[in-house]
Amino acid sequence: MRTLIPSTAAALAAILLAACTAERVDAPASASAARIRADVQVLADDRMQGRMTGTPGFDHAARYVAVRMQRIGLEPAGDSGWLQRVPLQQSVAIVERAVVAVRNDGRSTRLQPGRDVLPAPGFEDAVALTDLPMVFAGHGVHAPELGVDDFTGLDLRGKAVLLLGGTPARLEPDLRAYYGATGTKLEALAARGAVAAVFLRTPADEAALPWSRLAEVLARPAMRLAEAPQTTVRAVLHVHADAVDTLLAGSGRTLAQLAAQADAGALPTFALPNRLDLATASRLQPVESANVVGRLPGSDARRAGQVAITAHLDHLGVGVGGDDRIFNGAVDNALGVAVMLEAARRMAAAPAPARDTLFVALTGEEQGLLGAQAFAQAATDGALVANLNLDMPLLLAPTRDAGVAGVERSELGGHVREAADAMDVALTPDPMAAQGTFVRSDQFAFVRRGVPALYLMGGTDPVRRNDDPAAAAAAFMRERYHRPEDDADSPIAWNDAARLAGLVARTAASVADAPRPPAWRAGDFFGGRFAPSRPLESPPLP
Repeated sequence: MRTLIPSTAAALAAILLAACTAERVDAPASASAARIRADVQVLADDRMQGRMTGTPGFDHAARYVAVRMQRIGLEPAGDSGWLQRVPLQQSVAIVERAVVAVRNDGRSTRLQPGRDVLPAPGFEDAVALTDLPMVFAGHGVHAPELGVDDFTGLDLRGKAVLLLGGTPARLEPDLRAYYGATGTKLEALAARGAVAAVFLRTPADEAALPWSRLAEVLARPAMRLAEAPQTTVRAVLHVHADAVDTLLAGSGRTLAQLAAQADAGALPTFALPNRLDLATASRLQPVESANVVGRLPGSDARRAGQVAITAHLDHLGVGVGGDDRIFNGAVDNALGVAVMLEAARRMAAAPAPARDTLFVALTGEEQGLLGAQAFAQAATDGALVANLNLDMPLLLAPTRDAGVAGVERSELGGHVREAADAMDVALTPDPMAAQGTFVRSDQFAFVRRGVPALYLMGGTDPVRRNDDPAAAAAAFMRERYHRPEDDADSPIAWNDAARLAGLVARTAASVADAPRPPAWRAGDFFGGRFAPSRPLESPPLP
């Protein structure tokens, strides 16, 4: 583990003074809201250098969170005091060393790295694959239970698999997000013996995420758990829309035709006559990071299981170029961590519920939910009974409600509804459902271990007539999300943040006091897939 950088009292005092004097859209009306604002100011300060996993800036933030947990009255619950060590492997793609050539009718046409093709970071120093047969596998989705199987009739062993991003439009949003995730697709390809994945970019992809932005994303270090098994293909490439027809030459298909067929829901799969030569290179190094874990002991040692409240502490670090290069991550996710800490303070000040409650500031979310994976995997089977996750709660204008993803999937929905009713707060089921949010944040690492989970966020029903929380959220995603502009000057409804902390605390206490752990609803897709032995057969909670 890196040595954590000690923070000085003077430095923290300066940050907290700024917190007390800065103008905000919703000035704190309570000590609870003021504490959340102060924590956000500290965690999103330039001194934290964007809290990139495996950097001194993240370690500085982890130390701050550990001190806050200690002062709240939690007990250290990591494998090293407050810290659960998370060994990682880091990879950076060396784009200029990539070689991609298409063999067609005795000729070899090379694609230009950076312009025509971008390699994703890999976890081998160098990969060289020659004379690869190619197949086109539609969206690369294997979901026969939903009537979708792009691998039917295809032999992928030893081949480069060409595929489009996304999924068939007929799947509901959470399943589109799950099956459309790059990791899900690569696992499916690797399980069938494919050695390379080649993502074909369409004009629609370019409109959604320009090539230049994709290049920035792929230039960032990628990480995986150091002890993770190799369950992916050996090379992953992204091909610019202007170069795709070079790969398809001789197949009788063009990118325009495939894109139109995808829109119509009738995407074909086929073998190509061409062969592919490719080489990629990456710089690898070990990286150490940690989750920060505090425990509120339960009052009844006979009550098995623990409730985990989580929020990711990491962000994107420091970029290259520009006057403001620090990705401060105020809303994503200093705010979520601050709300979690306030929920911990409230629970620690109240009579302890029966079960233990764990509060975890997670590392590695931006690299693929790595800290959450490490935490969930380290728990023995059945040890975790529920997860409440806070990630980028878009509390951008005062609202009358709170948003919750996953509320209909398990008995946790009954617990959060009861808590909301007691607080006279309306609940809005997943206001960002169209983006498939339930599978895109740390709660999904718990779901994959069979643990029922909720993702709690901001609401959409404005208090003030002229506010439009949905439009504010869209503007944030467009102008501040994963940009240096997501800093401590972001407009935040601090009183809504305090209310969300109360909702989390009440829900967690309800689950921790319940006679039995929450179960998945019968027929839920994720409960059936990842916890088939734990469906709910009894009547739902009111």
